[in-house]
Amino acid sequence: LRGLQALPKLIVEVLVSLALWGLGLRVLPGLGEGLVGPQVAAVLSCLLTVLWLVGVMNATNLIDGLDGLASGVALFALVSTAVAAVWRGDLLLALLAVLLAGSVLGFLVYNIRPASIFLGDAGSLFLGYLLAATAVWSVRKAATAVVLIFPLVALGLPLLDTSLTISRRLLSGWPITQGDRDHVHHRLRGRFGVGRAVYILYAVCAVFSALSLTMLLGGRQAARLALGGAVLFALALAYLANYL
Repeated sequence: LRGLQALPKLIVEVLVSLALWGLGLRVLPGLGEGLVGPQVAAVLSCLLTVLWLVGVMNATNLIDGLDGLASGVALFALVSTAVAAVWRGDLLLALLAVLLAGSVLGFLVYNIRPASIFLGDAGSLFLGYLLAATAVWSVRKAATAVVLIFPLVALGLPLLDTSLTISRRLLSGWPITQGDRDHVHHRLRGRFGVGRAVYILYAVCAVFSALSLTMLLGGRQAARLALGGAVLFALALAYLANYL
């Protein structure tokens, strides 16, 4: 009904993240407990949980600049989460991820260009919250570093775009909370047009999803190669989009 400024939205995002942490869905709940004690470990876990949730929520919001883009990005991430959950035997998470993927796919039918319905801030932030929360769920009992890194690679495109956005705004003196039209999808749209730009970014998401699943399903050597490939792929994208 009424648009909000950045600060009220951020406050709500932090409160929602704290509520999720309070309910027990936490990033690295035992982080450094043996070294710094349970109280400090709890604070570190709380900070990481809030940073992750707020970061992914805003990353999904920032990537929502072309018809069908944010919902398509979410679809790739949710399918990856579902496959990983089935592989690990977490059938409840797999069921939730499949249900969310089906919901997003049904929305995407009407959100693809020319779109007749749109996410808006309310939709993109909520979708980002679901992506972040399912990612935390998927790593809550992580025994290896690969499982912890898996969500970062699966959400490679929105996280890369957000990192580039924050970096260039800081370097140029542009306010972080003030929007612009210099995101990855804006640059691709100017070069290829809306339709082709969206499909190119779908392909980018497919590559990140494939690399994240290779990390998880392959052996140790495959995981290292896939992680290195993901880093190089992200750098190549930044270079090709003329950010570096």
